[in-house]
Amino acid sequence: MRINKRIGIIIISLGLFLITGAFVLSNTTITFDKSIQDVIFLMREDFLTGLLKIVTYSANWEIIVVFCVILLTFENTRIKVGIPISIASAVSTIIYKVIKTVYARPRPDIGFYLIEQGGLSFPSGHSMTGLVFYGLLIYFITEYGKENRAQKALISLLVVLIVLIGFSRVYLGVHYPTDVLAGWFLGTSILVSAIILLEKGYPERIKFGKFKLQ
Repeated sequence: MRINKRIGIIIISLGLFLITGAFVLSNTTITFDKSIQDVIFLMREDFLTGLLKIVTYSANWEIIVVFCVILLTFENTRIKVGIPISIASAVSTIIYKVIKTVYARPRPDIGFYLIEQGGLSFPSGHSMTGLVFYGLLIYFITEYGKENRAQKALISLLVVLIVLIGFSRVYLGVHYPTDVLAGWFLGTSILVSAIILLEKGYPERIKFGKFKLQ
């Protein structure tokens, strides 16, 4: 029953992504995006800008790679955590880069930028990969960690971080709100798919000839 619910989540999240993408292609999200941007831009002030720059950098590919390398380095985290989280993050990155070229949506006007940023806008890669990477960390903490106040606090912190990563992309002027929503929708489908595979025993069951990954 649980896997059926998870498959349902994947279907719904993919559907929401496709709907958002259709609206973006038809240029019917301009009013929605601008109204939210206007509200968020009014929040700008020096301390919050500095904080959200740190938050947004936490989903940069360099930071994700460093975390993955650390998890892959230690034997007790390599198979159960390092390999699956590295694969999921890499898959997420490949998917959003391909999809960006399909939709080819330009970023907001450079006059809104508070950080340097290149490339295309839809979907938000930071929002998407941030949700996949930190979402899987939450899953692993839940699965392998000891249930106590520290665990709950860490999970809550990671949930807030995922939300703030998306918020920061709009606040810093480099994404439209619909880019972030699309990133979360697509990221959710990848995250839940990864969890389904993990609970079916992957990647431990993968075999390379006579070599079994374990």
